[in-house]
Amino acid sequence: MPGTFPHGYALLIGVGQCTNSKWSLPATVKDMQALRLVLIDQSMCGYSDDESHIRLLHDSGATRQAIIDGLKWLAKQTASDESATAVVFFSGHGGRKESTDSYFLLPSDARPDDLESTTLDGKVFTQALRSINAKRVLVFLDCCHAGGMATAKDGVCAELPPGYSLESVTKGMIDELKQGEGRAVFSSSKNDQTSLVRRDGMMSIYTYHLIEALYGAGNRPQDTQICLSNLMGHLAKSVPQSARKEYSKEQNPFFDTATEDFPVALLCGGKGLSKEGFVQEQAALRIRGLLSVASSSGSVQPTAHSSSSAGSSENPFRPLNVGIDDPSLVFGRESKVNQALDILRTGSSVVFLGSHGSGRSSLLTLLIDRVSKDLGWKTARMDLLLVEDEKSFYRELCEALGVAEAKGYQLKRALNGQRFLVALDEVERMSRKGFTRNLRDQLRGLSGDSSAPLKLAMVSSAPLDRIFPDGKDYSPLAGICQQILVGPWDIATAREFFLERLRTTSVTFSEAEMEQIFRESGGIPRELMLIAFQLFNRKIGQKP
Repeated sequence: MPGTFPHGYALLIGVGQCTNSKWSLPATVKDMQALRLVLIDQSMCGYSDDESHIRLLHDSGATRQAIIDGLKWLAKQTASDESATAVVFFSGHGGRKESTDSYFLLPSDARPDDLESTTLDGKVFTQALRSINAKRVLVFLDCCHAGGMATAKDGVCAELPPGYSLESVTKGMIDELKQGEGRAVFSSSKNDQTSLVRRDGMMSIYTYHLIEALYGAGNRPQDTQICLSNLMGHLAKSVPQSARKEYSKEQNPFFDTATEDFPVALLCGGKGLSKEGFVQEQAALRIRGLLSVASSSGSVQPTAHSSSSAGSSENPFRPLNVGIDDPSLVFGRESKVNQALDILRTGSSVVFLGSHGSGRSSLLTLLIDRVSKDLGWKTARMDLLLVEDEKSFYRELCEALGVAEAKGYQLKRALNGQRFLVALDEVERMSRKGFTRNLRDQLRGLSGDSSAPLKLAMVSSAPLDRIFPDGKDYSPLAGICQQILVGPWDIATAREFFLERLRTTSVTFSEAEMEQIFRESGGIPRELMLIAFQLFNRKIGQKP
């Protein structure tokens, strides 16, 4: 069983929607929620997910007074805990008043006609922070200035009245914040730089790499906790690299401490990294799982201080035994689709290999959507369960491609100058009576070279050379298709799936319940979905 980090407390602030819409920063709420999810993950950081340990402030709830009250709450919660670690995360606008050279934060209710009384003065913020008497206090400030807004926060440039300017946190502000024992202040960039958002628009570069660090990117296999030094080491290296790679710009995180190194969270539930150490591809998949929760409909999971409706009682674990035709419902397979896109770009075709119920057919749904958006190709999908023989195959294929019925060179000429992805589900059906090697040779001729009009994406339960043993050491389709294995989910992906589906409901699954579903299903998505469907119905008092 994973451990816990019972002495961890966090106030997470994402300013989000502001009274003055020009200052709104929706991306900050996604960052805040993604950070929350990794902190409360009992297999990762181990923070307690309750109103005594975590408070979220966002959108209309991230007002000046709410932020001050949040810091008072954090001081109260940690006052009686001698082992407390207090974390404050602020993502939003910050700026400088030129006449006094003083720093301020922009809460969601700040007004341009009265900045003097509606902004959160740096001295007020610092004073409230000093009331937190915990031995370990870590402050994250992700603030950016106006010059970087086109790439920093949702492409909108926030403007302030004369005499005020948007800036990242100043050195003077950081010096004030770190006063006292056990204090550490992390800023996402130097005060003359921009805090950038990733090119995919999902979250900031800084928060992405912070979450990587919380997954152990800066740790060694023998570590069981994540310390300040681990965060600093990874952020100092990875944030500048990503900023240069994605924007050819400089973004250098700034750190200042008045403390010795201290732990801020568990590492992998206290178990530490596996023998392989930190694996970036696995972390990227898990972070995308977090993002699908944090960014879905732009909403935030409710907490004791985050207003929300009671939640829907409609069972979210659907569909059960039918394919998914909505790409937004495909979960946890983004890395497989990205791999398939890379293969298609090289001029090869692709086949997803997996057992029934593994979600392999759903991958076609997501791949078709991505091919259309990312590559600009036309797409056609055929379910071979409905195709009786070669004659009906050509008829259905040509209809899907929008050309007159043809085959061979005649079909290739009809498609000249176009690019199609043809998705074939249940390709094993082509081994039945009524299908011959001639069809497979024809498909190879239409898709086999880099300039061919067609590329294939197929789903199969076994390697193609085993299904179609057309010759010794040779099978036409196997020769042009790269294989992608589709296996069960791991426990982390399953957990993120449960959280995402339950997000809009009034039902929660405990850690023990999620682990039991995972064990019973073996991580097979279809089986996992069915068991979760039944548990949800039991919790709301309905028959399975």
